[in-house]
Amino acid sequence: MLKRLQIFLGFVVSWIVGALVFPWVFLVIAAAILIWAGVHMGIHKKVHSAGIFFSTVGLITALFATVGFVAQSGGEVDDDDVIAVESDAREVRADAEAKAEGGTAVAEEEEAAGTHVDGGGGGSDGERLTLAAQGVKDALALSKNMGKCNSPDSIGEVWRLLSMNRSVDPGFKKAQKALPKLEGCRKKAAIAHTAKAKKTAIKDRVAFAKALGKELKEHGITAQAKPQGKDKVVLTVKCNKATSKQLNDVTASGAIEEGTLLGRLQAVGFTKVTFAAKGKPLVFELSPASDTARAEQELEELGLSSPFALE
Repeated sequence: MLKRLQIFLGFVVSWIVGALVFPWVFLVIAAAILIWAGVHMGIHKKVHSAGIFFSTVGLITALFATVGFVAQSGGEVDDDDVIAVESDAREVRADAEAKAEGGTAVAEEEEAAGTHVDGGGGGSDGERLTLAAQGVKDALALSKNMGKCNSPDSIGEVWRLLSMNRSVDPGFKKAQKALPKLEGCRKKAAIAHTAKAKKTAIKDRVAFAKALGKELKEHGITAQAKPQGKDKVVLTVKCNKATSKQLNDVTASGAIEEGTLLGRLQAVGFTKVTFAAKGKPLVFELSPASDTARAEQELEELGLSSPFALE
């Protein structure tokens, strides 16, 4: 009796340990046992309802195990790549130190012989390889960080290191594998930056129109400025009591220059401004850069306007 109890307890403990260490394998085994039990009871024992029940539970368990295993393993960045990159970085550092020691000895011999030439700085190739390997590691890590993956500053810094990889370098293949992950972050950041820049530009135009009424009042003109259109690029200024002279004064007779009213309206993105005063309305067509073009210019300044490519 004691022996049977020991065997039973050992069986239970082994199943519990297996479930904790290898949960998906455990579920597959459990599914197989349930399906076997269902088939056995249905065919050999003629207990069809129980056989159908156990078979159904087994199939559901197998499906759950398959979906869970795929979900767990499908969305992860290869940790083996990160480990391999760290190993590469250590090897590169060791090579760089060895080369540096060797280079120092050679430089001392050349200096003693009077043939040493100063390279003028710029760092050794070993140092570049170390930074390039770090760029691969950082690119893989950045793609897993949802917060920094949208940060232009973080992406730019990682790209600065990753772009140090050359086709002749031993770690170039790993760099090529990491590149699409960093490029994915660049695309996300570019889309987010463009959307944010456009939203900010619309807010700026609305704020400018609101402040314009107070500005015109200082010139003796009672006016109400209202931006129109989806992107708020058309501005109508209702100033029924304003005279032609007053409007010529505030618009600098139509001059669109930096510092003038029309120049400032163009700078915030207005394409058309209409002063609805006495008589015929005064209309000015402006030619600002579009919100998208401005965002692209900002992305270019950040180094994120074009797809990343290794040489």
